[in-house]
Amino acid sequence: MARSISSDFKAKLADPSRNLVALYVFEFGTGTYALWTGSGQTTFNGLLFQSGGSVIDVDELEESSEGTVSRMVLKLSASPEKGITDDVLVRLYDEDWHMKLVTLMLGHLDRKTGLVVEASTLFRGRIEDAPFEESPNGAVITANCVSKSIDLSVPGGQYRNDATQKLIDPTDTSLVGIGTLNGAVKKDARWGQG
Repeated sequence: MARSISSDFKAKLADPSRNLVALYVFEFGTGTYALWTGSGQTTFNGLLFQSGGSVIDVDELEESSEGTVSRMVLKLSASPEKGITDDVLVRLYDEDWHMKLVTLMLGHLDRKTGLVVEASTLFRGRIEDAPFEESPNGAVITANCVSKSIDLSVPGGQYRNDATQKLIDPTDTSLVGIGTLNGAVKKDARWGQG
């Protein structure tokens, strides 16, 4: 399914004087981290966004023919001048990143108020893995993300039997005996007989 954005937001994107910001939301077990590429703090959709999103690079966005993004690579780099030292990165790395939710939005900033007035979600998914690398230029966490839409292509893993049918309709008896060891019914097949 293709991303949909309002006609008003499309007009703002076409405006050469636009002021766009990236909004990142990471939902870890210890809490939600909301970062943005603007300075200071701002609120949007009930979340308080801290500055620091400018140290995140979106390395790759893979988009399908339907307009959905299936994969994204985020790189979070140490930047002492922005308050993200190697020590801070190590503390972030200690979070449980595996299969945690991440959202990337492109937001329109109102020049008068300095607030994000509208945002379009570019990616919503989970972090598959996030390896930590040290380099001469500083430490980097690379988060490999997969879209939540990938869940639609994964088989459910359930087999149809009486127990699963009862979850749908407790009164249905059409699958009694199916999927159990002793539920096999032996019948003689009478081919060609009326």
